[in-house]
Amino acid sequence: SRILAKDRNNTEAMKAMGHALKAASLYRASNEYFTRAVRGSKRGTSAAAEVYAAIGWNSLALKDATDAVRMFERALSVPQHPTAPESMLGLAQAMWLKGDRAKAKRVLEQLIVQVPKGSTTDAARAFLAAWSGAG
Repeated sequence: SRILAKDRNNTEAMKAMGHALKAASLYRASNEYFTRAVRGSKRGTSAAAEVYAAIGWNSLALKDATDAVRMFERALSVPQHPTAPESMLGLAQAMWLKGDRAKAKRVLEQLIVQVPKGSTTDAARAFLAAWSGAG
């Protein structure tokens, strides 16, 4: 991007580039920009949490469950960040992929208790229904 050519440390431009690459299913390249963006973000902020979550979703798409768990946990360590329910959903999916079925189910159950209504909760219920009996 032209903005990054002028200012290599522009956090917003790096996030935008990360989102554009993610939309094109270029997850590894997207994570490189998101990683650069999070380095420029203030730790413990909602902005950093959103980037951690985006890296988590990319890692999940790449079937890298270990990195996805790590990134979603980092996102969730930020108090009251706006995408916490989506991060919980991603964390559960990553845990399931990693083989930690019991923890994945517990995370989804916590999500449903914390956010009883909404599309993320509907997805959590759908995963629980699909996973019941699967271990």
